[in-house]
Amino acid sequence: MTRRYLVTAATFLFVGTARLDADDERITVRLTDGRVFSGRVDGRTGPSALWLRFGGDAITVRRAFDWTEIDDAAVRGERVRAADLRPITEALAARESNARPGTAGTVQIEPESIGPGVAPLGAERRAPARVRGFTADGTLANWDADVEPDGIVVRVIPFGDRGEPVRAEGTLDVRLAAPVRVAYDAARRARGETMTQIGNWTRRITAREYDADDVEFALGFGARDPNADATIGSHGMLEVRLIVPGHGVFERRVEPLRIRPYSPLRDRNAFR
Repeated sequence: MTRRYLVTAATFLFVGTARLDADDERITVRLTDGRVFSGRVDGRTGPSALWLRFGGDAITVRRAFDWTEIDDAAVRGERVRAADLRPITEALAARESNARPGTAGTVQIEPESIGPGVAPLGAERRAPARVRGFTADGTLANWDADVEPDGIVVRVIPFGDRGEPVRAEGTLDVRLAAPVRVAYDAARRARGETMTQIGNWTRRITAREYDADDVEFALGFGARDPNADATIGSHGMLEVRLIVPGHGVFERRVEPLRIRPYSPLRDRNAFR
């Protein structure tokens, strides 16, 4: 497997540089945040960053990209992995620095000088993928130093038309319901139990909350803690609603969900 990738990278280096001999050839890079840039490789490209050059004869804009922020690229219409792009562009940069002298009308843009929401010259913002749904799951969790569980960790992955993960921004509403014991006469048909909401949370989802393709929230139990109230059942049901402006409202249900760990000694003694 390793040998095959080395051969592939070498092939891209030879074929890619041969195809990019033309002065007007451009490459396109897509960043991890979804922005797309198209330009010519600049001679400053090196181990620390890829530099692209935009503009014409009157003025030239140079823009640096950290290698870690590049997701993938296209060279002459062919997709190139980020790992294979670096040797191609560095070879081009070496030729470029020898062939083209510096020009007076050059504007240099470092990555930190680009303000939020500002697209520099040569940048295209890819239309965000449309959200078609999401997957959700929940897990009983303990995130402090004591023994008892503290709440539920909810994990959500929005997806698009082809099932691809989408880092959608919006609002997440979560409701936790569980069977609660009541007077038998109050719920004869349910044999003295009634499904009751014992938790309700609302969280704002932004791009920074995502870890890879999913987003997680730790939702702590409130006044009705199933680990302290014996009238609440050991399993519950999560109703999760994802609201994405401009895309729609999506709902999922997670059940059965354990909300109190199995402990026969505790249940027999503490909950009598």
